Amino acid sequence: GKHIQRALQRRGLSFPSVVLATLGWTALLVLAYIFVFVGFNAFSDANEPAAATLNTVIAVTITLAAVQVARATDVAEVEETKEDVTREIMRDLSGILSVIEAQIKLSLKLMREMNGEVGFLGGESSDE
Repeated sequence: GKHIQRALQRRGLSFPSVVLATLGWTALLVLAYIFVFVGFNAFSDANEPAAATLNTVIAVTITLAAVQVARATDVAEVEETKEDVTREIMRDLSGILSVIEAQIKLSLKLMREMNGEVGFLGGESSDE
């Protein structure tokens, strides 16, 4: 949970940044469609079949181009970023596990001292 979110935020992948990027791309796509449809009205007759076909082809081409631009992110770059985020998460979790391990050792030592196995402030037993 928390460590995964922190690792993603270090890479600029926090929820607000993803939402803003999505809204930005959506706005650009809407502006492209507005530009094209205004151009359709300015330069062609909507009642003519050839012009309508050309307008449809242009609209479909813009949509396909937008999809290709969205997919254009290099797959190797995505994999590298994924591996970096995974390494960061594993490093954080390793630190947490080290702290937990130290706490368990300290608890065991305290329990032994309470049970009289090791003298107060005495050395540790041979099994550690």
